[in-house]
Amino acid sequence: MRILVVEDEPDIQKLVSYYLASLATCEAALDGQTAVEKFSAALKSGRGFDLVLLDLMLPRLDGHQVLEKIRGLEHAQGRQEADGVKIIIMTARDETRSVVRAFIHHCDSYLVKPFDQETLVEEIRELGLLPKSKV
Repeated sequence: MRILVVEDEPDIQKLVSYYLASLATCEAALDGQTAVEKFSAALKSGRGFDLVLLDLMLPRLDGHQVLEKIRGLEHAQGRQEADGVKIIIMTARDETRSVVRAFIHHCDSYLVKPFDQETLVEEIRELGLLPKSKV
């Protein structure tokens, strides 16, 4: 599995990548514009990402703009929503307006910081990217 971790706080980005290191290959983007560029390049190469973990408060382009651009790139390639990359918003913003906007633009899940490794892995599992736990 390939994951793009879009987080402008280097310590949080490293921690999330560490959480997932045994499950996936993680690439990082520290701002929104770089995230869109990396996503586009991966899509064009045929080695797209399986998951994008996306903060909302980012420099250059905010997370909502990144989400819209990613979905636009997929649409331009003829991908349907069900075939698109899974996107989990991970942010400190928990106001209703932000959550609704993210789902209107087709995020798959919304996690409010702080969250732990177990919560993140369970969200990824719920999206069907990891096998269900046998607990």
